[in-house]
Amino acid sequence: TLLLLMGILYITTEKQDGLYQSQVERYSSYLLADELRQSSDDLTRLARTYVMTGDDKYEKMYWDILAIRNGDKARPQHMERIYWDLVLNYGQKPSPDGGREALQSLMEK
Repeated sequence: TLLLLMGILYITTEKQDGLYQSQVERYSSYLLADELRQSSDDLTRLARTYVMTGDDKYEKMYWDILAIRNGDKARPQHMERIYWDLVLNYGQKPSPDGGREALQSLMEK
């Protein structure tokens, strides 16, 4: 009986670990999808603002977002948080840079 109970406990622990890992992956996927949505919104907003004002900083920020999404430029840390809404002057960074990796490759992992 004790051996059976230990076996059931082991199986339960393994299943719980698998469930936890799948929840972590699901949340990570959610954050990446939200980043794609947010960056698309930011691109739209910056394009419209550039057309209305003609200010080059909005065009530069637009191309920066594309470069970050494509992995050509370092990704800011905590991209899941508000970032581009906090950039008041071009070159001002609300959070430090992280590594370079395309959003698409992160989503494929």
